[in-house]
Amino acid sequence: MHRHLISDVHEWINKIPIVPVYYPVKP
Repeated sequence: MHRHLISDVHEWINKIPIVPVYYPVKP
């Protein structure tokens, strides 16, 4: 069940890379 969720997250993450939003937290 979790595999499906991870796959979905990976798919939308590939389309909308929101990684830069998590990095600004660092100084």
